[in-house]
Amino acid sequence: METKSIHIKILCLLVGFIAISCSPESNSFVSKGYHNLTARDNAYFLARERMKQVDKKIEEARLDDYNKVIHVLALPDTNKLKAQQQLLEDIFKKASLPIQKHKNSKWVDDCYILVGKVKFYKGEWPQAIETYKYVNSKSKDIDARHEAIIHLMRLFLTAPNFDYVNSVNYFLKKEKMNSSNQREYLLTRAQYFIMQERYKEALKDLETARPLIKKKDVKSRVHFIIGQIHQLQNNDKDSYKNYKAVLKHNPPYELSFYTRLYMAQVTNLSKSSDKKRIEKYFKKLLKDLKNQEYKDKIYYEMAKFEFKQGHLPGTIEYLQKSVAASTGNNYQKASSYLMLAEIHYEKLQDFETSKLYYDSTIALMDKKDKRYRLIAARQEVLQEFVTQLRIIQKEDSLLKLASMDSITLAKHIDKVIDKEKEDLKKAEAREKALAAKNASNNNNNGGGSTTGGGESSWHYYNEASITRGKTEFAKRWGQRKLEDNWRRSTKEAAQDNMDEKENQAIDSAAVALESKEKQEKEAKVDKTKYYKEIPFSDEAKAASSLKVENALYNVGKIYDQKLDEKGNAIKSFETHLTRFPTSKLKSEVLYFLYLLYKEKPDPKFETYASLLHEEFPNSIYSKLIRNPNYMAETRETSQHINGLYRDAYNLYKAERFFDADSAIKAIRIAYKENDIEDKLQLLEILIIGQTKNALIYKGKLEEFIANQKESVLLPKAKELLASTEEYIKLASAGGKSLNEDQVKYKTDIKDKPHMFIVAVHGKNLKHAKIVNALTKYNGEHYKPGEIQTEVVQLNDTLNLISIKTLADKSGGMIYYTQIKNFQPFQSETKNLKYDLFVITEENFSLFNRSKKLESYLNFFEEHYKK
Repeated sequence: METKSIHIKILCLLVGFIAISCSPESNSFVSKGYHNLTARDNAYFLARERMKQVDKKIEEARLDDYNKVIHVLALPDTNKLKAQQQLLEDIFKKASLPIQKHKNSKWVDDCYILVGKVKFYKGEWPQAIETYKYVNSKSKDIDARHEAIIHLMRLFLTAPNFDYVNSVNYFLKKEKMNSSNQREYLLTRAQYFIMQERYKEALKDLETARPLIKKKDVKSRVHFIIGQIHQLQNNDKDSYKNYKAVLKHNPPYELSFYTRLYMAQVTNLSKSSDKKRIEKYFKKLLKDLKNQEYKDKIYYEMAKFEFKQGHLPGTIEYLQKSVAASTGNNYQKASSYLMLAEIHYEKLQDFETSKLYYDSTIALMDKKDKRYRLIAARQEVLQEFVTQLRIIQKEDSLLKLASMDSITLAKHIDKVIDKEKEDLKKAEAREKALAAKNASNNNNNGGGSTTGGGESSWHYYNEASITRGKTEFAKRWGQRKLEDNWRRSTKEAAQDNMDEKENQAIDSAAVALESKEKQEKEAKVDKTKYYKEIPFSDEAKAASSLKVENALYNVGKIYDQKLDEKGNAIKSFETHLTRFPTSKLKSEVLYFLYLLYKEKPDPKFETYASLLHEEFPNSIYSKLIRNPNYMAETRETSQHINGLYRDAYNLYKAERFFDADSAIKAIRIAYKENDIEDKLQLLEILIIGQTKNALIYKGKLEEFIANQKESVLLPKAKELLASTEEYIKLASAGGKSLNEDQVKYKTDIKDKPHMFIVAVHGKNLKHAKIVNALTKYNGEHYKPGEIQTEVVQLNDTLNLISIKTLADKSGGMIYYTQIKNFQPFQSETKNLKYDLFVITEENFSLFNRSKKLESYLNFFEEHYKK
């Protein structure tokens, strides 16, 4: 009994000693141990584990564009982390506790790094930067300092600000780090090099980092990127070796799929049997049900394989299949459209089709892509080119019709009408046959009902109806993935900033095709419409011929200056000389041909020089050929250049911006050395101010001020910059988007055909009664079929009822005034919110693109009602 009592006393003494030792009031060594233990195993542990959850969310939200070298790191998108705000706040609170209550703990630095990451992920970058810098300057732990600076480097990569990344890298590359920090630093720097497309340097860092990587998924990704870089460098052997290494680490299915796909690309194809084996492999991938969502990519790779073999038809076919198979991957769809655009541009020189594919590319492409600006510029040039080309085609066709005698012309128009009727009948017959076939198939399957005529009575068995429905859906909603809540525009998405594009992106080629089909179905028997545009009088023929003359000249300039198609430019200018030998533009055309042939070089340039000297001996172009320094030596030249500049400026004032821009380029071609370059540059910037958004305009003004420090126009440029900055400030404060191009409506409206519009505000409205009221009025004042009524949904809350076509501005305003006072129309709209206006068909196209009702109503108020 006594022994037991002694044991109890000893146990009590030990417990008391432990309690005293662990209390904060004990000696400093024990106190530090207490703080270390409490900080690590309580608040820091929980904060760290929750941060792992956030990092996992960032990784899951990663969307890779496998048509380029993929990124090493999953850089955070602060917009997609909004759903994690509560979790980030919790991490911040827990990580702050050791900083406040355990200041002498060795885990304080780690907590500061977590706090920095929270600020980083919340988009509070200045605070995050200060936190990382604090750790680097105050911490005694060299490893913590290195870790903080690596996170700082990643923040600058996310911004991105490559100058700051480079500064951080300059500091870190001199440091000696532990294996963990060394690995993260190398991966971060590799990411930096990849983003700058410095693949040789990225490859070196990835190879060095690879042995330090422990996680299988990270190691497989690094092997894949190394394989991609080797493939870019045409080092197929090492590429294949690394792709094979990816599969050894059991990667996620998507990475595994692309690895197998790319392994096929780098396989040696020395024999025809090898090619067949690859083709067989592609078909096997297509059949695999697991690859349904990757069909667009498979077809794209099949297209690249065909292109490598030099088979353009097969390439185009597979690219079109890739586009059709695409559901949610806009990166891939944009790449397929881009390849189609480039093939039609570079290989086939079918610029009209190329333009449609470039339109679709731009609609889907990520604006952060380095190629975006170059592609957008080419698309804009093709728009100009196609416009001029269509003028030539249209006016030539009309002139050909005008040259026919009345009997031949009547027969020709009858043939056109008969063909349109026949095409319409064939289209209807195809629809009926498809409907009957589907109905028959449905009966064989034991489901659905049919009518007595054998056509499907259910809309969803009619393929023609389904096709039309898909097109209408795409026009209204964009290319949306089949999933829950597909209407919601604010839902969290894994794609990088692609939702907005999906709402807006429309396949231009599909829309053009739909428009063509619609025109065929609306063909009328009324012959008069076919005669309206034909230029029968000498005056009309001369006007039509002048349009062709100017357009052909513009086509030659676009070929030469913007498309760099010198051969086609020569053909266009020589055609111009043949067709219009007495043209006022002849001296310029001869000079262009002189320059083009001299550049080749081709002795034919002497022929055009002789013609220019012979026919226009006193022209500025002839004098320039004789004396290249003529401009600098002659006052007449300077006066002439200033005269050309005034002409360009007058075109700008007349809002003929394309012509003004072309005039500026013509001055530069004719006078490569001139003393008004600053005036030309500022006029170009003014044109940009009228045709582009305010941010682009501001950037060009800043560039002018930086480069033209001696110009007398500098004060004017600074004045323009100050007013632009004030506008941007006010617009931003008012919530206006500055990234949207400004709408510039055409003011030449007097004699143009017009439309009357009823813009009805609200959701789920029934328009039948309003349309009936308008139809009643039309029946009382117009012949049957003379004008048409159409309902268009502009957006969720605005519907347009259009009446077209009214003869001119005066006719449009008469219709506008009478409808306002038409009692049946007033009755049907008395409880609705609506706006009425008239608009030219050309301006309606601009309005439909911008969808800015208030902007056009202001234009209507100023140009129609005043």
